[in-house]
Amino acid sequence: MSEEGSSGSSEKNTVIRHSEISPNQVKVPLKPGFGLSNWMTIVRKGQNVSGISPRRPVTQDELALHKTREDCWIAFAGKAYNCSPYMDFHPGGGDELMRSAGEDGTELFQKVHRWVNLERILAPCLIGPYRPNVAPSNNFLKPP
Repeated sequence: MSEEGSSGSSEKNTVIRHSEISPNQVKVPLKPGFGLSNWMTIVRKGQNVSGISPRRPVTQDELALHKTREDCWIAFAGKAYNCSPYMDFHPGGGDELMRSAGEDGTELFQKVHRWVNLERILAPCLIGPYRPNVAPSNNFLKPP
């Protein structure tokens, strides 16, 4: 879109409107009742929708078992979440969440949503701390 400059000259200034999303993001139409405000109502109520109670640690091996749309666990920033309940609310659609199903999605999340307060938005889906598998150490004979 162009507009005349304020100097009254015939020179035109370009006005850029930033309504498009970044190239790393995808937005899909959501079903009625599945917008951000609907999800935030669940968040504000403090409901546990993870299906796990009480919360508990999740290992990398266990996380890898949960990689279907109906049973989608993802680790972000050292915590494991059951993202299945959030699937229909995600602005990018469930397919975007499925990119990290059964894995640690921290790096991908940081590329696309680094400004988002993940802990707040996914609080109802929290399962517990994520415990990645640790490779066995061959230096067990060395003193600390």
